[in-house]
Amino acid sequence: MAALIVAILVGVLVGWALFSPRASQAVPLSAEQQSWQNEILVSAVYDSGSLRPIAEEDGTIVWFATRDGGDIVCAIISDGETTAPACRERDVAIMRGLQTSLRREVDGGEGLVEAQILFDAEGDPAALTSHSLITRSSDDADS
Repeated sequence: MAALIVAILVGVLVGWALFSPRASQAVPLSAEQQSWQNEILVSAVYDSGSLRPIAEEDGTIVWFATRDGGDIVCAIISDGETTAPACRERDVAIMRGLQTSLRREVDGGEGLVEAQILFDAEGDPAALTSHSLITRSSDDADS
């Protein structure tokens, strides 16, 4: 009888751990990255309170925001110098996702940071990110 109770308890705990709702992980921002967020907010293009960081990749931040009362959803990628938004109607974005990329100077040449935002069953965004070196500097090519 005790083994049955333990088995049921273990089953309940495993089920809870695997299937319980999860709060989205907050992306911690440095003071410099918070200033990037403030610059995006000053543009007044996005719905109040909708801009939030959802991922970081190689020193860039991927933001999610809405416009027009949530009818338009946006993926925004920024490195503090350049900001690259991509926006779509919510229904289309939920089916197809959002993609944006940012070219930037990196050690050894020019890099590309890419972000794709997909949506879960509840409509919450999740980001897939990557970065790559796309050109080498002439100094590196000579060595």
